[in-house]
Amino acid sequence: MKHNSNIRLFNFALLIGVLGLSILLGIIVSGAADPEPLFCIGTPIGLLLCFVGAILIIITYTCEIFRGIREKKFIWVIVLLILGGLLFIRILLRP
Repeated sequence: MKHNSNIRLFNFALLIGVLGLSILLGIIVSGAADPEPLFCIGTPIGLLLCFVGAILIIITYTCEIFRGIREKKFIWVIVLLILGGLLFIRILLRP
C-alpha cells in the first residue's frame, strides 16, 4: 500500500535518524566531555537529527493511515491504528 512519496519520505527519515545516531555514537566512542567543542556542538546536532527523523516517521505513518481511508482499505487502517495504539500505551506504561 505504500506509495512512492511515502517510501521516499520514510527512507529520508531513516537516513536522518541513522545520521543522528551515528553522530551520537561517534561522540560516545571518542569520549568527549562537556567543555570539548565536539561534545558541545555534536550532541545537540545528533539529538536534533534523531528527533526530526522520528517526527518524519510519524508523519509517514499518519499519511499511510489517511491514504488507507481514501482507498477504502479499512482493515489496513484498523491494523495500523491498533498497532500504533499498542505502541503508545506500551511507552506510557513503561516504569
